[in-house]
Amino acid sequence: YHLANNPPKSAGACDKCQTPLVQREDDVPEKVQARLTIYARDTAPLKAFYAQRGLLQKVDGMGSAVEVFGAIRDALERKRPA
Repeated sequence: YHLANNPPKSAGACDKCQTPLVQREDDVPEKVQARLTIYARDTAPLKAFYAQRGLLQKVDGMGSAVEVFGAIRDALERKRPA
């Protein structure tokens, strides 16, 4: 679920089984910012590494889950060795 983009039908409860929903302790602004800092330092530089080798595929993440999954699948198919 996502509170703004995909909220449950009943606030605070799973649509399928009515189990109470909780927010993870690491899903707060301070912890998200820390993860973004680590990403910028450790992971983002890998984009250039893979791009230089022709191994980076960009996929537009805007759209429905089905559309984005299709775009990822298509990108992987383009890179499959012959």
